[in-house]
Amino acid sequence: MKRVIICSIILATIITQSIISLAILRHKNNEFSDLIDQAVTLNQSGQQDKALEKTKEVYDYWQDYYKKISFLIQSSKLDNISYSVAKLKPLLEMDSEDFFAECSMIKVGIIVIYDSEYPHFYSVF
Repeated sequence: MKRVIICSIILATIITQSIISLAILRHKNNEFSDLIDQAVTLNQSGQQDKALEKTKEVYDYWQDYYKKISFLIQSSKLDNISYSVAKLKPLLEMDSEDFFAECSMIKVGIIVIYDSEYPHFYSVF
């Protein structure tokens, strides 16, 4: 009987940790996506200086995000997003249309990461 209780506790702990990890990932993704949207909006409204500041915030947030999320996700999945985040400032300074494409790629990348970590029925069994 003790084994059943111990196994139940271990299983409950694993499920709780998984739910907490998904909640953290979702919260961080939403915050990151909001920062990117703000940078795009500032750039579209012609506020180049504020857009550059917001892009710096995006970069800083990504550095913090990477440190916190890298224990949950393989770093190879995060590398493409790191490359895109690093390109944002130079693209904005050159006033390139690729800035919007990179922002979209980052947002798609974080969505793909969340979807790959979400425990779908077919992936569990």
